[in-house]
Formats: sequence, structure tokens, C-alpha cells
Amino acid sequence: MPDIGKKIGYGWSAEVCEWSSDKVIKLFWKDYPVHQIDLEETITKAVYEAGLPAPKMYSKVDVGSRTGLVMEKIVGPSLMSYMPSRVHMMNSFACRLAKLHLQIHQANVSGLPTQKDLFRDWIEDTPYVSKRQKAVVYELMERLPDGNKLCHNDFHPPNIIVTNDGWKVIDWVASRMGDPLADVAYSEMTIRMGDLSMFSKRGRLQVKMGRLPFSKLYRRHYLKLTEDDHNRMNNWLPALISARFKYQFESEIPILKRMLKIRIHD
Repeated sequence: MPDIGKKIGYGWSAEVCEWSSDKVIKLFWKDYPVHQIDLEETITKAVYEAGLPAPKMYSKVDVGSRTGLVMEKIVGPSLMSYMPSRVHMMNSFACRLAKLHLQIHQANVSGLPTQKDLFRDWIEDTPYVSKRQKAVVYELMERLPDGNKLCHNDFHPPNIIVTNDGWKVIDWVASRMGDPLADVAYSEMTIRMGDLSMFSKRGRLQVKMGRLPFSKLYRRHYLKLTEDDHNRMNNWLPALISARFKYQFESEIPILKRMLKIRIHD
């Protein structure tokens, strides 16, 4: 078994480390649920086999008391770090992002758990949404379509890698079958107000200045491609705001609280 190399990145469920010259290991934190690891392995294999620009999955391995997924190493900067020095290409990037998202929604993938169940699980676990608010959000969500399309549910510039072979999409852990407009609405919301703690002070300022117009362009391009109903996107927001608390980013919590209060007239 290869030695674990340097850490490349980390998140709330795992850290990513080098495994070999062309592979990485997503090494999950101790006690992370095994069934969630198995599900991520299944999803990543399915989307790669469907021809989507995703990393190839190789194997599940145990490293000491932790479990990891060995997958293809995707080399390149994230779209988030790539864009600030190319502001003049903002509209082009937004159009390309919308087309890539539509490609995901049109992929021949089925049999995954549902998007609504994912959102319910995230909402139920959060202490930042009251019982009364949760009841209102669940009722509003039930009125919305279930959908049967592949949705990434965390599709935003940090999860897009710009490689020599084109844009690749990573971190498919939250992918489910659902309503594409919920997926797009979540992406737009995340682009507009997502946590920026990984950036330098100068980098945060650059992103803050550009992310509102970029999110609007991305939304506009997607709706133009599909001729979908933008009102349905807005109707998903109470559920999406509540679900976003899952990540517990300190910079986002007060913003999300205000947004939720406005959306459900609390």
C-alpha cells in the first residue's frame, strides 16, 4: 500500500491527500458513517461511467482506523481561484458553468437517493432552525416537484477544477435524484454568499466584488438554455437556506438566519 502523501485539501467529512503520481485518497474522518462512504463511492462511479467530467473511482481502502476512497488525481486550479484574474471573461465563465450544470442534469444516471431526503436530513440535524421553522419549510418543500434528474447539490466554483483537458467536477457526495432548479438555486445562493475564509484579505475583496454579478449571469444563462421557470427556483430557497446550515460556516450563519426569517415571514 502506498504511503499517504501531502495533504491537498480538506472539508467537513474528509481530507484529500496524494496517494500516487496519478491518484489521491479522500480519507474520511474517524467515525464518519461507513454507509455514507459507500454511497459516495457508488455515486462517483456512476457519474464517471455516465461520461461526466468526474474523477475515476478506483477502490475503497482502510488506513489505520480510517477509511478512504482512492480516485483519479485531478490537476489544476479551482474555478474559484482561476476567475479573479480573468474578470473580463466573467460572462464566458458563467455561460460555460451553466452548460456544464445542464450536462449533469441531462446525464443518464438513476437509482440514487432523493434530493428531498438529503435536504430533510440536513435540515433535521441543524440547531439553527427552530422546530416551527422546520415544519414550515417541510410543508413548503412538499409542494415542490420531486424531480428525477441527477443533481450535484454542491455545484459551485470551488468544486470545478480547470485542467488541461477541460473543466472537471469534484465532490459528488451530495449528488441525488431531484429537481434541477433546486440544484441551480442552491448553486446561485452559494456563489452569492459562500464562505471565503480560505482566501487572503485581497482575494476575499476580489471575490466579493464579482460574485453577485457572476451568480446572476450563471442563473440567466441556465434559464435561457432550458427555458425553465425562475419562480420555482425562488420557491426552493426556504429549504435550501435551511439545508445550508449543515456546513456551519461561521461567516454564513447570520446571513442565513436573516434570509430564512425573510423567506418564511418569521
